[in-house]
Amino acid sequence: MKNIFKLSVYFLLTVSPLLAWESPKTLKPEYYQYSESDFWANLWLGYSFCALDEIRNSSTAWNSNFSGQGTSSTHPNLDALNLGLEGGWLMDGVNGFSLSVENIEVPQSSYDFSAPPVHINSVIQPNAYSLSLNFYRFIDQKKDAQTYICLGTGCYLSSVSFVQNLYNNGNLNAWSRGYWEGFALGGTMGAGARINAGKNFGIQLDARGRYASFSKVTTNYTDYTGKNSYMSALAVNGNGIIIEEPDGNVGTAGNQDRFLVVDYSGFDLNIGVFYHF
Repeated sequence: MKNIFKLSVYFLLTVSPLLAWESPKTLKPEYYQYSESDFWANLWLGYSFCALDEIRNSSTAWNSNFSGQGTSSTHPNLDALNLGLEGGWLMDGVNGFSLSVENIEVPQSSYDFSAPPVHINSVIQPNAYSLSLNFYRFIDQKKDAQTYICLGTGCYLSSVSFVQNLYNNGNLNAWSRGYWEGFALGGTMGAGARINAGKNFGIQLDARGRYASFSKVTTNYTDYTGKNSYMSALAVNGNGIIIEEPDGNVGTAGNQDRFLVVDYSGFDLNIGVFYHF
């Protein structure tokens, strides 16, 4: 009888807990985690603030130079929109890499001067396109949302549309028009959150700082006479006004002009949708 009692106690203290134990692998997580390698796609739209200091300053310079000679006005408009598409690979549920393409669309800024019989108008519109490699680190994962930080680096293309017309007695006497382009390396840094709307998809909100500046933009150009072809650059003359002129003339000899710096550095505020495959 004593032996049976001892065996019963032994069974209760040792064997029963082992039989009742369940492997953690069979327990369901509190919320869905991307704990295995998977892929995602993200489409976003957002507001972009871009420095574009020399274009901003040119509006003041235009009125300062022309207001005393006739009627002048400027309409700077530099609040931009950006549209992006991204494909990424989440390696381990925490770290991931992605490739993204983005377009920063800046509205046009216009300038006008009239002192009959002379009339001058000008329009400039900068836009940028990027291809970037990005790193994501998810730092907090909860049932309904995940937060992250991200870093990106990539190649940027700037395309600047510029038109300047000179009228005399209502006749168009001279003009400059075309697209000037440049390439630069840049990068972004930001943070955001994904809000789950389902197991594999949801809404993504983020804010990113951006550095992307172009020291000059150029194009192969033929002037309004059709006789002169050259490498043209957008420049800022000694009065702070944006003009077109041959690349080789800028800043040479007694020329006080300088290349127009097109600086898209600033920040983005984005909203998008994501989907995990």
